[in-house]
Amino acid sequence: MTILLATANPHKIEELQAIFTEQFAQSNHAVRLISLTTAQEEFHTTHTLEVEETGTTFEENAYIKAQAYFALWGIPVISDDSGLEIDALGGRPGVYSARYGGEHTSFAEKRAMIAEELRSSTPPYSARFRCVMCYHDGLRTIFAEGSVEGEISSERGAGGFGYDPIFQPTGYSNTFGEMSAEEKHRISHRGRCAHALAKQLRELWA
Repeated sequence: MTILLATANPHKIEELQAIFTEQFAQSNHAVRLISLTTAQEEFHTTHTLEVEETGTTFEENAYIKAQAYFALWGIPVISDDSGLEIDALGGRPGVYSARYGGEHTSFAEKRAMIAEELRSSTPPYSARFRCVMCYHDGLRTIFAEGSVEGEISSERGAGGFGYDPIFQPTGYSNTFGEMSAEEKHRISHRGRCAHALAKQLRELWA
């Protein structure tokens, strides 16, 4: 079965394809995930969508994207939304993680903004990365969630992206920004979410 993963990020495709291959290795269902770029090539079109994420929760945004891309190409879709939740900031930036401080604000500026906002609070600053995925095929809509707990630290490491340099997962001395891609993927919120969704789909199709 071919499923559209609503992203053009090749690293995300590679990570999730590996997870789904592992999950379905012992089943009769071979799952092939394709990116938006691959879908354009296979449907012989340059048309795609700029889906506006108007939801107020990760679940709503993931569903909005899944429904929009299914309507466009008519094949099953997996979409996701994720972000960083900081308890001392009432869960911010949360669903607005990518747009915190404005869409044209760099992540370096977003991280500096968070550090300034936390100055009035007492550490440790508990936080989590959370990811929600939505599978939609026109008949069924299935959600899965994955998260990794940790705390906000001083900025360390040049790896990863986004808020990775200020997030230190529980039980580790390094931030996501200091970890290798392999180490981060083993415990990432997106990886945990993908495993949970693949398990649900495997059970459904069994």
